[in-house]
Amino acid sequence: MTRKSDRIPIEPEPELPLIDCHCHFPLNHPPKGIPFSYEKQYSEFFKQNGLLIVTSTDYYEYKTTAEFVRKHNKMLMTYGWGPQTVTYSPKEKHNLDFPKFLEFCQKHADEFACIGEIGLDFHHARTLAERERQIDIFEKIIQETKHLEKPYSLHVRNAGPRDIDPNNPKDPYNEPDRVNNIILEILEDENIPPSEVMWHCFSGPADWGPYLAEQGYYLSVPASAFGFRKWRRNFNGVKISQLLTETDSAWQHPFKMGAFNMPVNVKYAVCAIAYLNNSSQQEIAKQILRNASIFFDLDFD
Repeated sequence: MTRKSDRIPIEPEPELPLIDCHCHFPLNHPPKGIPFSYEKQYSEFFKQNGLLIVTSTDYYEYKTTAEFVRKHNKMLMTYGWGPQTVTYSPKEKHNLDFPKFLEFCQKHADEFACIGEIGLDFHHARTLAERERQIDIFEKIIQETKHLEKPYSLHVRNAGPRDIDPNNPKDPYNEPDRVNNIILEILEDENIPPSEVMWHCFSGPADWGPYLAEQGYYLSVPASAFGFRKWRRNFNGVKISQLLTETDSAWQHPFKMGAFNMPVNVKYAVCAIAYLNNSSQQEIAKQILRNASIFFDLDFD
């Protein structure tokens, strides 16, 4: 539970038009102790006007979740190969499954709205070998999919103070913005337009927020920005035209550490953006929908 002093002193308004640009409905490995079924989460979200963008982190999560998404209105899928998948998959299994991911990308690009989540996570990869493997896989995904002209949803997590590689304490990969720099280098080398990239659940460092937005990248604000200053500070000074909203459910609860989150709570991300910019929640919500329509190439009419 966060301290009350960290929470925004206003609540989300009712009947905001909402879009959750990044949530999870992993039917093949649901979170333990999930208090609400995915059907319940869906119905709660659509008591309000909105759209759900459901993400995947591997070939199997996509295949099972896409079946659920196809049966419901106003839901879209993304297709990804997350950095945690790279690190935690047994090597032999990864070597078998990763080509399936790439092949499906090539043959079924019309079935998903975005490629992601993909990226780098140096919290979950702490050794030099694990980090270099993530970099190699991320670069290969970009190289093998850029011709599809799909937007990308990035998972980007720099090494924190507790993530130092004990065998390589002076390694530059331990620097607090090293992942950001690597990501940018690869995107620039592969000529990926910034307007086609969303930094999902953007986690800083804070001075990178305005910089990335000025380059034309989109930054996604999690619901947890409502209750945690450490998340809000990443979006100070960021142009509203470059912001999107998400829950990353079942994670990133608006104001409770470790609590189960669900898509309807994306309204708290809207509230956080409005608070930071001293703006109307309704106007912010409408602007986010406009941003999402551009990024995902959607028609909300």
